[in-house]
Amino acid sequence: MSLKVTLPCKHVSHTAWLVAAFRAQESARSDAHFRDHLAPKLLGHLEEEYLSGFSNQLRKDPWLLTIRTYYIDQFILQSIKEGVKTIVNLGAGLDTRPYRLAVSPATNWIEADYAELVNYKNSILAEDEPCCKLKRLAVDLSITSERIKILDKINKNEGPILILTEGLLPYLKEDNVKQLARELFSMSETNFWLMDIFNKSLIEQMHDEITQKQHENNNNSVNFDFTPENTAQFLKPLGWEIKAFTSWYEGASKLNRYPEMNKETLKSNPGFLESGIGLFKKTAVK
Repeated sequence: MSLKVTLPCKHVSHTAWLVAAFRAQESARSDAHFRDHLAPKLLGHLEEEYLSGFSNQLRKDPWLLTIRTYYIDQFILQSIKEGVKTIVNLGAGLDTRPYRLAVSPATNWIEADYAELVNYKNSILAEDEPCCKLKRLAVDLSITSERIKILDKINKNEGPILILTEGLLPYLKEDNVKQLARELFSMSETNFWLMDIFNKSLIEQMHDEITQKQHENNNNSVNFDFTPENTAQFLKPLGWEIKAFTSWYEGASKLNRYPEMNKETLKSNPGFLESGIGLFKKTAVK
């Protein structure tokens, strides 16, 4: 049975504000590993309302999101150098990479998310110019018919296509992840899939830490449902294998970003060694 991590917010889309708050914190540092000048603008007046259930301690410790953001940035930039023409961000949230990454103006960038989020970003960023060709698509990715329709439209873009699911998979059911993996595999122009990996050992630790701090009103909560023993092993029979990987521990060491636990404690924790950022490539299904 899957172990669920319950997050103290009313809707999964509200976690986008938590991620943007973390990016804003990193950007304000003198030794920042990236600068997201639009994060404060996107947070706006909704920050306190959407993030009120999260403890101050959790909200002020962005180390893992700093690592995730930095290495996804690097994998995307390297993939474009190697020939990727289109980036597709499924569940894009308040991401601003099309505005802050030094990508070619010829790069196609597609964001897909809930209509409310798409409309919000279109409104707030109406006067900001992206660095590349940006398109936003409104879709509920949990609804199969909507998702297939959007993926079919995406597949008509110039390939190779890289799919990004940053922070998305944990909120899906296991069967939904299998279905998505098969759908992406069937897309002729899609060659790569980039994601953050949370294997079960790390989910268990997150459960212990987050559920102790969650909001008392459990009716206002969302869950992590996809908690595989090993994400790479889960996806391999579905046609996807690891091309490149950076663990949370490796990223923390290289970027000098650690949680409250010391470096040795982090190193000895299998969750932070087995989980991280993974770039998958399409392969033959046996």
